[in-house]
Amino acid sequence: MLASGASPFLSSQQQRVRVTKQMLGNQTRKTILYLDQNFLSTVQRGGWAAAPMTKIMELLDLHLLAIPYSSTHIAEADLNGEYRDDLVQFIQRVSRGHRFEPYWRVEQTQIIKAFQAFLDKATPAYQKEERDALSSSVHDWDGDYSVSVFSRATGVDGRSFHKQQALDELPQSVAAMGK
Repeated sequence: MLASGASPFLSSQQQRVRVTKQMLGNQTRKTILYLDQNFLSTVQRGGWAAAPMTKIMELLDLHLLAIPYSSTHIAEADLNGEYRDDLVQFIQRVSRGHRFEPYWRVEQTQIIKAFQAFLDKATPAYQKEERDALSSSVHDWDGDYSVSVFSRATGVDGRSFHKQQALDELPQSVAAMGK
């Protein structure tokens, strides 16, 4: 017997049920929006872009939009000095785990497709496809959390040191390969 007004569908301890767009049969594809590092930097510092970002965040929460980041975001963030680490963490949070494929992989895919078209005697015009630069998971329902690997800035001096060290070791490596 149910108490007056009690729902037969809820127990005395209410349980939260996560409903995904796939469960509802929703096959909506997200719009991909590229926000450059300058815009994201302005938002992160509380500048003029905060108002448009509010609307963008609403669209992210509705799973209608994805804002992947790329290695260019990280490289440009390196120019922000003491704000770099906070900016990179902000960019990774906004992206919600979505990231463009590395440039070398996109270029490799384009070269392979062009060569295959050549072999097939097909048109040499490159056929752009979203999957060349983004994982298909970008259109999935975003989870409650995402994982991004964060690396603190090493500084220009640190990079220059490692670059010089690699150049210094190059002749020894080439000599070792010849043996």
